[in-house]
Amino acid sequence: MESIGIDLDNVLADSWDLLLPFLNKKFGTKITKISTISYRLSEVFGVSAEEIVKAYEDIYREGIFLKSAVIVGAAEAVNKLNEKYKLSILTSRPYYMKEHTLQWIEKNFPELLDNVHFTSHPTELDDGTLIYSKCDICLQNNIGIMVDDCLEDIAECKNNGIRGFLFDLNGKYGWNKREAEGIERFHSWQEVVDKLI
Repeated sequence: MESIGIDLDNVLADSWDLLLPFLNKKFGTKITKISTISYRLSEVFGVSAEEIVKAYEDIYREGIFLKSAVIVGAAEAVNKLNEKYKLSILTSRPYYMKEHTLQWIEKNFPELLDNVHFTSHPTELDDGTLIYSKCDICLQNNIGIMVDDCLEDIAECKNNGIRGFLFDLNGKYGWNKREAEGIERFHSWQEVVDKLI
């Protein structure tokens, strides 16, 4: 059975619908998904990396990620894909967020709870745990397809023989707007399912 890796934030969990208002209030900004042109939130919000780390710690303490909605169409897509593929969740959330992350997955995607991988990808949120890229996790676990909203992760997967699906819900993810040769862009979960089934 072929395996698919699926990113969590902005692919399964609509995390930024709660994250952005929190950060906008904290930093006095009006950032939207489409105006978020980088994963380096210190650049986006015009603050230090330390302030972003502190904000994420506050977000975690307040349980904001537990309240994230499921991305439109994700639940139905996972149900369909789970019949034909082995599915895993790959997230670059810091390891200290593991408890809330697993609680959210158990509530919304319990069938995937045993297949969750924390990459602890090097970001401003790096907590010092061992770092693997999502591509590394795919290669270690024979995952042949990756669905992610991060262009860099998808490009790395593609360069290592893993089929990458760049997720850009309704074309509103400003952080992945750059074009990349040979990268397929998908604007809905239905488009992903149509391609794979």
